[in-house]
Amino acid sequence: MYNAYVYRTLMKELKNRFFMGIPNEIQNEEKQLEEYKEKIMRPIQLNVVKNLRSWMKMYWEEDFLGEEGVQKQLETWVQQMQTESKKYSWYGLLAETVGNEWKRLKKHGSKPRVVEKDYLAVEIPKKFSFQNLSPDELADQITLMDFRIFRKIGARECIGQAWKKKDNRVKSPNILAMIQQFNNLSTFVQIHILREKTLRDRVKAIKRIIKMGEQFRASRNYNSLCALFGALNCQPIHRLKLAWEKVPEKQKQVFEEFMVIFSRDFNHRNLRQLFRNAPAPCIPHIAIFLQDLVLIDDGHEDKKEVENLGGRKMVNFSKSQKMADRIKNIQMYQQHPYTDIKENEVVQRILLEEFAKLKDVTEEDIWDMSTEVKKADERDKARLF
Repeated sequence: MYNAYVYRTLMKELKNRFFMGIPNEIQNEEKQLEEYKEKIMRPIQLNVVKNLRSWMKMYWEEDFLGEEGVQKQLETWVQQMQTESKKYSWYGLLAETVGNEWKRLKKHGSKPRVVEKDYLAVEIPKKFSFQNLSPDELADQITLMDFRIFRKIGARECIGQAWKKKDNRVKSPNILAMIQQFNNLSTFVQIHILREKTLRDRVKAIKRIIKMGEQFRASRNYNSLCALFGALNCQPIHRLKLAWEKVPEKQKQVFEEFMVIFSRDFNHRNLRQLFRNAPAPCIPHIAIFLQDLVLIDDGHEDKKEVENLGGRKMVNFSKSQKMADRIKNIQMYQQHPYTDIKENEVVQRILLEEFAKLKDVTEEDIWDMSTEVKKADERDKARLF
């Protein structure tokens, strides 16, 4: 019921914006009147119809199909344009454009249902060894898992900071899934290092994780690269000085490169530069994207006064355009999957199981593990190396 109200309200606002009227002071000024129609009224109306068609095409099933009230508003709008086409010559063409789009969507607008694969049902071969997988293979399969979530993020999930609301699981399920995937990998990396029994094995684990990071960088999966870097740089891992001292300089240098990428200087300038230049396929760092959306949302009013309409408040299309520009950047990458990576369903099942095991692990648990490991390293440093 609430969503239907929102859709009807949006349709009403768009219609009001379209039939914006003419200021009283120029009603009898022929030259000013014609100039107003051509330079102000017509461009605004064309833009409104453009946005209306985009809305219809992108959200036909969610907002129009089955919503008779919304479709009735649309029908009335088209009829009014047709009626007033004698007064404004361009109305007829706009009415025809919207009407044809409406008819097409009613006939062909529904999308086929996609059945998600159940990776947890995949059978694991008896001789399969997770520990023998290469860092590149692990990173590649995580990238495929990430992209499967990333490509499902809808534009509407990004509006109004929906992922922060009480009903976020309904309004932004895929953004929340992407955040959870980030957290899962971060915890996985830390536990992967801390559960090793010896200092020597912890050094090997750090090397292995850094090599995974190199593969994430090569595949332009900046979301998982950030999760991995954050895990290596967090205090429970960073304070394992004895282990880090034994990591080869080559891997340390790579880690330093990651540090440069994720520097927060100048509003993450280095990372943003990588985004701008990255060819597809690519998975951007979701936190930076959400940060930008929050700044736009908090920094601009939803409605603003329009001088030409006597100070009447209308939808702030400038804010909407800024939001749309950010979202389009993400949508561009959503269209390009990682076709060069072969899916390994067994590895993905095991990773899903490993992530599930860690869902109840807390920061306190990780800190306690790190404390025990640090003590063990101090005891064993002389005899292990």
